[in-house]
Amino acid sequence: MAVNVSLGMNTGAHDGSSTLESAFDQISGNRRDPGFVVVKSAGNERSFDGHVRLRAGEGATGTVTWSTTAEVRTKDYIEVWWSNLDELEFVLVDPRLHRSPVVSTASPRAEAILGNAVCTMELTALHPDNGASRLVIRLLHQPPAPMDGRWQLDITGKRILSRDAWVDAWVERDESRAVRFDNSDNTMTLSIPGTARTVITVGACNASPAQVRLTDSSSWGLTRDGRPKPDLCAPGEAVRAACAGTTDGAIAKTGTSMAAPMVTGTLALVLSRRQIRAGQTSGMRVSSRPD
Repeated sequence: MAVNVSLGMNTGAHDGSSTLESAFDQISGNRRDPGFVVVKSAGNERSFDGHVRLRAGEGATGTVTWSTTAEVRTKDYIEVWWSNLDELEFVLVDPRLHRSPVVSTASPRAEAILGNAVCTMELTALHPDNGASRLVIRLLHQPPAPMDGRWQLDITGKRILSRDAWVDAWVERDESRAVRFDNSDNTMTLSIPGTARTVITVGACNASPAQVRLTDSSSWGLTRDGRPKPDLCAPGEAVRAACAGTTDGAIAKTGTSMAAPMVTGTLALVLSRRQIRAGQTSGMRVSSRPD
């Protein structure tokens, strides 16, 4: 069985621990069962400013900012993840400098009207997926339109015990891309479930044998827990595929969603001859050439 998954999301810990990723890992018996592979597109998130990272300091306040447009939408959704060894406090500030109540381990939930939106922040100190800490920010926009401008999240370190004290935040993707982090970090932009441990995650490159290069949008690793991903790359630039309603029944598109099916099909052919395990694919090479 070779399964292609050419879709994904930004929210989650990006460490392979989500419920969805655990379910995908079980398909291959966590790499133990031969003949089962799941292939996932890496995502096309590298240029959309959807991830930001900062280092917390004890007694210090760091700031994450993001810019928004007035594009009509229902909500914005952001997740912040950090080590459970560190105790942090959060305050959300809207473009008019109105501030939310403080959210912390002692006061894990707050709600306020900020920036023409109903804003909720909810902190989970020990998330059941991985034991890390998570803050969820939801902005439910009110008519007539979301407030454009710059939002700010103040992060104060109350107690820092982890070695690096990294804090990572991701904004969930939407069609308008109305939310972008300032000073974004384009690493760790793999879409979930592409950070699963046994899923084969595929980046997109051009098909030229003379000079192979990643496409500009193909998402980068590492995973949040430091594993190298994507696992491999395949041609994903101007790939023609079936499309109903076109003159010749095909369309050319660029992205990791075009690269992943090439790997899935290749592995299906391999599995028809040899029952390899998901973990045995790291040394393989996928090419659009006859060899």
